[in-house]
Amino acid sequence: MFSKFRDDQWKEFNNFQRAHYNYVESAASVLTTLLVSGLFYPRVSSALGIAYIIGRQLYAHGYRKEGPKGRLLGAGILDVSLIGLLGTGIYGVLSFIGLI
Repeated sequence: MFSKFRDDQWKEFNNFQRAHYNYVESAASVLTTLLVSGLFYPRVSSALGIAYIIGRQLYAHGYRKEGPKGRLLGAGILDVSLIGLLGTGIYGVLSFIGLI
């Protein structure tokens, strides 16, 4: 069955599969930081969560259409939002336990 695939079909399938796997691999870290950040800063974390979703969609769309080169815009957006979630979560926890 796989021998019937042409190279361009195999590349397209591989791009779709890699975009999906990348989404699944990052789900745990995003959900954890979103939960912790949301406990302390719900509005900021919801805005960062929406930005992450938009970035993830742009990442997947770009990866499916153009391969690894097409994911740069989405990767930038989702990385910035993930760093924001991580920062607000850490700041919230540190202020909760009285270190800040």
